Amino acid sequence: MSRALCLLAAAAVAAALPSAASAKGFSSGVASAEVTQKTALLWTRADKTGKVRLTVARDKKLEKGAKTFSLKAGKDRDNTVQRRVGKLKPGTTYYFRFSRKGAKSDRGTFRTAPKAGSTKKVRFAWTGDSDPVLEILTANVIRCGHHAAVGPVDQEALFYLQSRGLDIRQSLQLLVGGFFQSVVDGMPLTDLAEDLTARVSAKLATATL
Repeated sequence: MSRALCLLAAAAVAAALPSAASAKGFSSGVASAEVTQKTALLWTRADKTGKVRLTVARDKKLEKGAKTFSLKAGKDRDNTVQRRVGKLKPGTTYYFRFSRKGAKSDRGTFRTAPKAGSTKKVRFAWTGDSDPVLEILTANVIRCGHHAAVGPVDQEALFYLQSRGLDIRQSLQLLVGGFFQSVVDGMPLTDLAEDLTARVSAKLATATL
């Protein structure tokens, strides 16, 4: 491979990697949650205690309609910082960043919900994430990422169904499907609930036992 191709390959790899400098001081990243038409909860965790500044704006340069908030990262909250930002515009994309002396977080983004009565189309998505890492930092501070709770199938219920002539796969399908159905029944979107039920049933039919 020529020297020019090597340099191009190295440049491509470097461009694909996240910038470590941009997240200096905020290695846990940023997050937005509980976004409504006019509010959003913004979160980060600073690597050190001290004053933190939050900037929210309607452009990537964090200048258009910029709002700033002074916050504090303290040991009592494991340096986590969050702020519920209000007076936002419905159906609008926002960008935000946390910063402190000599450090700044990655730039986060979110979009507020459409105005009430809007006829614009919206898209729904769902995800299932798991993170086996659970870190107990102090007696009352626990930090974890996306997580999932896992428990064994009730062996007595499994034995009962098999004693009634069902094989182990059919028994597991009934037990797991029934547990999942209790969650689906509470979903207000019928089409989405039916789609999820069908997907779970298909997974259970082919799952390795």
